[in-house]
Order: sequence, then C-alpha cells, then structure tokens
Amino acid sequence: MIAVELLTDGKRVAEDEIDDVALVLDASGIDELCQMLQRLRNSAAPDHLHLVIGEWGDGELTPRTPEKNYTTVNHLRIVRIEPDETI
Repeated sequence: MIAVELLTDGKRVAEDEIDDVALVLDASGIDELCQMLQRLRNSAAPDHLHLVIGEWGDGELTPRTPEKNYTTVNHLRIVRIEPDETI
C-alpha cells in the first residue's frame, strides 16, 4: 500500500485542488531515501520518518527553486502502518 495525505495549516484542501505531488530526487537522493525506508521497515520504533529542510531540523530535504506552478514542501512525514491498520 502507498497512500499520500496532505496537511495544511487549518485549511481544508479538496482532492480536486491537488493536481500533483512530486518527489524530486537525484541518484544520491534515491539512495538516501532507500536507506531511510529500509531502516523504517526493519526497526520496531519509530514508526515514521520526518524529512525536513535544514532550517527545521536535520535537513534531509534540499531547498531548491520549485518547477513552474509547484510549491516547495518543507516537511514530509513518512508513516509505516501495520497490515491490519486502516487508513
């Protein structure tokens, strides 16, 4: 299962208002994300990852000028759920 959820600061955003979510990765970014996901998969805790820009914490996300019509995301949370959990 793969699901994507969006949290906005107290404002409801309808699904039809979201056209696309893009993860922009180079080869080293793919490697880093794969390693992080393996650690998430193989450990009992924590059950989630936070990827943030450097100003917000460890800085796994690289600040960059987004593509036309896109908005930069400063925080991405990846959550592992158990097979019997519902969304």
